[in-house]
Amino acid sequence: MSVNKAIRARVLRMLGGDVQAADLRSVLADLRFKARTHPQVKEVGHFDAHRENKDNGLVRMRAHSMFTHIKFYASLSMFNENPLSSPMFRDGIVANFDVVDPILFRTTVGVGKKRARRHLNTALAKLVQGKGGSWEVTAPLILVEEKMLNFLATTFASRAEFSDASLVAGLKSSLTGNDIFDPNELADIGRLKSPLALHTLTAMHGSTILFPDGTSARPAIRGGSGATLEIGAHTVIPIPKEPRINLALFATSVPTEVCEGRLLENLPLSDPDTPVEAVGDRLRYLE
Repeated sequence: MSVNKAIRARVLRMLGGDVQAADLRSVLADLRFKARTHPQVKEVGHFDAHRENKDNGLVRMRAHSMFTHIKFYASLSMFNENPLSSPMFRDGIVANFDVVDPILFRTTVGVGKKRARRHLNTALAKLVQGKGGSWEVTAPLILVEEKMLNFLATTFASRAEFSDASLVAGLKSSLTGNDIFDPNELADIGRLKSPLALHTLTAMHGSTILFPDGTSARPAIRGGSGATLEIGAHTVIPIPKEPRINLALFATSVPTEVCEGRLLENLPLSDPDTPVEAVGDRLRYLE
């Protein structure tokens, strides 16, 4: 049986109500090597295959950007709230540009992010870092550059890289884009949102993400603000009290009540050192 036929058979079985973890894992494993597979679907397949020491991928890029910006944002308390005085100013600006919500950005700055990237590069070229680490603007900024730098320096943005809704939409586009299904055959693909969310939660929980500066993060299941489950990761902020900040990387609509036993007791934060398994539509520690 060809790979496409095998994927199709497994998806049809799951759409018919027989959702098995092995089928879902196999579909994701096979799709991650396909040219027209959605990046979010590939990412989950990569987590299934390589959980340790991840030094690339969508989640790692988003986590690095969010942690870089929050460290810059927190550093402002040490520099009299003057963004240009922080040695992390440039890195913080670039990181926040990658993370910030595009609608909020356009509403505040007046241009879309795609067009604004050119303005950002021009603005950054006008910055020079002094010996003490602070930054100086060496040429006049045009209005859009000034608004953009001020917005990015003073707005903290934290957005999960993706959600179960975007992931199931990505699965549909992957199945149609790789000529495995016609779009009209996948009207019920939403049935797989919850199983896909549970699978992704278990795949990402307890993994290790490596950052360029040698630090790392351990994604783990957490309770979100809406009594739903997320994957979050900790970072330590380098200011005197070194608070631990937990930022969301993957958001779901799965209610926290699907958790059982000690996992439920541990929420809102869970233990990344204890594996989690999905049993039907429930989650529990594997111990």
